[in-house]
Amino acid sequence: MTNNIENNHINLESLTTKLDKEDRRNEKITKTLSYVYFGFSALYAFIYILDYILDPSNFSLFTALSGTSFIIAFTFFALLFRYANKEYREVNYALPTIQMLSKAAKRYKLFNIKLPLAIIAALFIDAGIALNHIELPMDEAIINDLIKTQINFFSAIGIGVIAGVIIWHIRQKPIRDNALALIKELEN
Repeated sequence: MTNNIENNHINLESLTTKLDKEDRRNEKITKTLSYVYFGFSALYAFIYILDYILDPSNFSLFTALSGTSFIIAFTFFALLFRYANKEYREVNYALPTIQMLSKAAKRYKLFNIKLPLAIIAALFIDAGIALNHIELPMDEAIINDLIKTQINFFSAIGIGVIAGVIIWHIRQKPIRDNALALIKELEN
């Protein structure tokens, strides 16, 4: 997507159309992911409780902490996506132009307030994975397995972050840049 610049000014109507299209797309995605993560949380809690009922002897402190970490992480992601969905649902294009564009630029900022919350949720998933690999007494094989698991987890997170930044750069950065340029133009 390229900047929509005509005679050194940005076409507000075209930018608003692109914003609306991206906002509706993100609204659908966040709604779906909210349901998916709430579903994962409920399903994992159900399986976790069922596993305890059917085989309590296989249920250790580490298993309990691992399962709880996963449930917290899935619920956290679900709530994060629900919050993002609410943000997209409540977009108001009838606001004064500069205010509407400022909110859009803030909404499409690469690193915003939701990032630390997503990191916390990802760390709960990491804790769930790590706790699932711990057995006492710890021996070298368990430690090596734990290290390999951590490397795989953080590699997957790194690949996901890189993919997310690339998608943001292609889809949302041009919209944000245009909104910021139009704000600057309107303020002058």
